[in-house]
Amino acid sequence: MTKARKKRIARSLLLGLLLFSFIVVFMPNSKNDIKAKSSGREEAVFYLEDKAELFTAEDVSALEDMGKKFISDHPDISLAILTTNDNEGRREYKYGDPIMVDNNIGVGPDFSLVYILIDMDDRDFYIGTMGQAIDILIDPRLDNILDRMTDAMIDGQYALACKQAIERIDYYVQKGVSEGQHRVEEKPKYTPGKALIAAIVFVLTFIPTYFGISKSHIKSVHADYDRFAPRPAYDLKKEALATYSIINDQVLNDYTTSTYIPPARTSSNSSSSNSSTVRSSSGGHMSGGKGRHF
Repeated sequence: MTKARKKRIARSLLLGLLLFSFIVVFMPNSKNDIKAKSSGREEAVFYLEDKAELFTAEDVSALEDMGKKFISDHPDISLAILTTNDNEGRREYKYGDPIMVDNNIGVGPDFSLVYILIDMDDRDFYIGTMGQAIDILIDPRLDNILDRMTDAMIDGQYALACKQAIERIDYYVQKGVSEGQHRVEEKPKYTPGKALIAAIVFVLTFIPTYFGISKSHIKSVHADYDRFAPRPAYDLKKEALATYSIINDQVLNDYTTSTYIPPARTSSNSSSSNSSTVRSSSGGHMSGGKGRHF
């Protein structure tokens, strides 16, 4: 091994060590980031925030009437409707949950609420839950609510979609918590351990490649394996005719009729269990919810 190559390897290892130290020092500690749990208001409230300006004055009036009736019938669960043209690059619950906490929308110590979010930035619609609404609106019920909203959302009838959602939410709240209901914590897509492994793989793979492999070495590898050696041309016309002449009789003799029966249409996001998927959210609360794209 030449002296120059040893220097390149040492430089790569040093960069890897520096990156590892950076991750260890600055990686957020999820346990320390959890804030103290905030307590909600004493009485339910209906909250509407139409930043995307999707509703007419008549729509707002009709939705407010439905919202007020809902909280009158269910004073222990608040209801909110949110629309936005800019989600600030955040997932639905990371956009909606902080608004609920900042405006103290939830009711009681468990901060019970349900909200409808229409995100025109990513063209998503979402039902978010906190407190006892998590246990009432289990994943299959959320799927059903989203199913009811889908056609209206696709047609651009956003107020109608919200009305349909409120009607279905009201129906499930009247039914209460289903038998066998349980919470299942959402598994994060990227954990600190996975991030660390990815960083190490990056350091050990790409940085040494950048410093240690020259263009001449890549060319020599290609030459050794002869990847780009010329190959005989494929005579498409000749081969295609020969193939057809062989299978033509077989195709004609074996022809049969059949009827295609499509599978039953089901929701792509349907759930079969009585579980509510939850995750840690703003204000130290747990939140649930599901969404769709339109």
